[in-house]
Amino acid sequence: AYPGIVVESLLDAMLYGSEEAQQRFPRILQLVENYPKTQSQLSEKAAHVPSWMFIAWISQMVAILDKPEGQSVVDILFRIAKALCYPFKTSSPSFIFVNTDAGQKSCDAVNRLLMLATAHNWLLIESLL
Repeated sequence: AYPGIVVESLLDAMLYGSEEAQQRFPRILQLVENYPKTQSQLSEKAAHVPSWMFIAWISQMVAILDKPEGQSVVDILFRIAKALCYPFKTSSPSFIFVNTDAGQKSCDAVNRLLMLATAHNWLLIESLL
């Protein structure tokens, strides 16, 4: 019961913008690993927390994808990926870069991002959701 209360409370605090709770998210991952019954609580509660609050912990979530508790973070990772892919996919075709050195650097950066996204099929993530 106690681990579940901690998972729910920290995620509720994250929902309300607590930076302290956000910094404690790795503890939630430990609890989910040690108390598998808390996996559903993580999945359900995290769905309401803004995806940007999990960005700092992407590496920790990816590291558990091959473990039983990994299923509880898959939706979070998809939401983060979609948060990047959708705006990039919709905005990039209409970019108009100014004819300056800075504009060229921005254009080059966008083209590198587009090549990376295309190479890894990141722009297809949206269709998986």
